[in-house]
Amino acid sequence: MTTPRNMPRGFKYDHSIPLYDTTKGRRTRRSVRTYDATTSNCNALCFVVIFGVVFGVIVLAMSLDGEQRRRFFRLHWLPYVLPRAPPWFWDWLHSKQPGGLWKYNANVQTELTSFVLRTQPDYKSLLDVACNGGYMLQRLQKQRPKAKHYGTDISPAMVAATQSRCTECAGVAVYDLATLVIDEKAARSAGNVSITDEQGRVLPPSYDVVIVSDVLFFMPWAGLPPAANRFVPTSWLRASQKRLFDALTRMAKRVVVFSDHENNPYVVDFLQAMGAVRRPMVTLHGRKQRSVWTAAGRAP
Repeated sequence: MTTPRNMPRGFKYDHSIPLYDTTKGRRTRRSVRTYDATTSNCNALCFVVIFGVVFGVIVLAMSLDGEQRRRFFRLHWLPYVLPRAPPWFWDWLHSKQPGGLWKYNANVQTELTSFVLRTQPDYKSLLDVACNGGYMLQRLQKQRPKAKHYGTDISPAMVAATQSRCTECAGVAVYDLATLVIDEKAARSAGNVSITDEQGRVLPPSYDVVIVSDVLFFMPWAGLPPAANRFVPTSWLRASQKRLFDALTRMAKRVVVFSDHENNPYVVDFLQAMGAVRRPMVTLHGRKQRSVWTAAGRAP
């Protein structure tokens, strides 16, 4: 039995009510139009929710300063609420401005590279696990031309930029560091198995020095979005944090060097809990202290 096309909003047809069919002289089932208040209530609720979200976004945007508002509308916050942002999304974020997402330039993380050059003057190989546009690798390659420098990044665009900027680097490949957080098998094999990306580029399994710079913000500890760090007990995160930390130290023969990650409290908590050592470097503007963190490598 068909339902009339011009059914008024808020009504539905109930086919289960039996009626008497006078044309055939027997009881049969025919459609009866009944009012359904659920549809109307749902429409009103959806409108209220959408209006509330839009209003909240406008209020939040108006409360931000110029730079924060720019980052907000360019979706810089999205990697914090996704369990794992895909490579194409990072390509899109980095394409919005020179220097990528963080506007890096030739002077980025000078305290980190200065620390490496001062404390490891004779290193023979180095890996930057989140190399971005390759500025640090380019600087290190010029200072230590006999050493082999490698880089990885989740963004294919940043890998291409690094290859273009550091033409003498030994190798650069696409690799998502979050793999060592989520994939137990990959974490256990770190330091023993070479890194190979989808393009067939192969990097060695271990290095004298491993650099970890401005990437721990985005780690999906326990498979949760990075923003969840502040809402869940740290005990829920420790197993995956230790998995990553152990994998990094197995990739380094001498030392793993972490940037200060802008002294993010959740990154600092992670580094302290894992036993990394803070190395103060310089004080800026009389208050803000830049530093690096180190952990001893365990690769043979």
